[in-house]
Amino acid sequence: MAAVSDGGRCLVAGPLPFRQSPVRRRRFPNSLARFPRARVINGRAEMRPLKRLCYGEITGVGLCIWLGLCQPATAEGRPSQHITLELSAPAPCPDAQALLENVDAQLGAAFSTDSELHASVQVRELGPADYELLLSYRADAGAPEERRLLGESCSAVTDAAALLLALALNPSATVASAEATEPSFWAPRVGLTAVLDTALMRRASFGAGVMAGMRVGPLELYARGQMFFPPATERSGTTTTWSGFSFDLDVCLPWRFGRITLGPCARAELGRLAADVAGPVDEQRPGAARFQALAIGGEVRAALAPPLWLAITVDFAWFLRRPQFVVADLGEVGRPATFGMHVFFGPLLAW
Repeated sequence: MAAVSDGGRCLVAGPLPFRQSPVRRRRFPNSLARFPRARVINGRAEMRPLKRLCYGEITGVGLCIWLGLCQPATAEGRPSQHITLELSAPAPCPDAQALLENVDAQLGAAFSTDSELHASVQVRELGPADYELLLSYRADAGAPEERRLLGESCSAVTDAAALLLALALNPSATVASAEATEPSFWAPRVGLTAVLDTALMRRASFGAGVMAGMRVGPLELYARGQMFFPPATERSGTTTTWSGFSFDLDVCLPWRFGRITLGPCARAELGRLAADVAGPVDEQRPGAARFQALAIGGEVRAALAPPLWLAITVDFAWFLRRPQFVVADLGEVGRPATFGMHVFFGPLLAW
């Protein structure tokens, strides 16, 4: 007879001929279901040689203990036993147990440590084939660490989380690479905008422009240029035609929530407004003057098909310099308002 151990179960293999007392199928209808190789001969159940769990045979247990082969299966020695994990992820993602098993696979069963790791893993689906990993962890009494990664699948970002946790337990470990990547500190932006202005002519004026920018860490910096086409004004038989352009610098602090990004923005604008008067006036000549403004507001972006976004920026401007346009014998024909609103709307390419 031989005894082998299978995890926490001890199997006794070899010939185990024995006889049972007569089996009454009426009283114990399932008694033979435990013995798939049993047969009934003359009303008695007889077993052929069969592997059987040792905890069902007292002699098997004794033999197994005597040989020192029966040992309970425990998780002692697994690296993941030193990790306290909090996981928040969509349904298709691997669960916490799978992530911890991935850590064990990265480090190997022979690895041992006395460190304790407290980790929080959050996975968010930002869009089709676009997942975000937010990982924070702290080893023993050390300082907390935070990482943000992006990946094309949920398994890619959870694999990256397992890799980072394995390195946190053993910084010198050689681990497999992950497909998730950390967002670049620098990222370009470029877009087209339609503009609505309510301050230049104290009424709605429309325009169009372009913008280009860069994400620098958590901030986004933009430079805009736009042309305005205010409606013509009439007074006492004279017609004043207006035109204008401006350049501005914007800074925004966006937060991303799935397929939506929003955040506050501030803007400084410098432009030029021109007027051309036609009609019964003594001297017809165009005039132009500079205007400048400061504005605060907010930006909202919706992901269409990354990197393509639809962006809307709304801000309220305070005009620090307001040029006054005067026609002789008619008086003032135009001047920007002290306060006004701008709306920028258009597609944006943001990497």
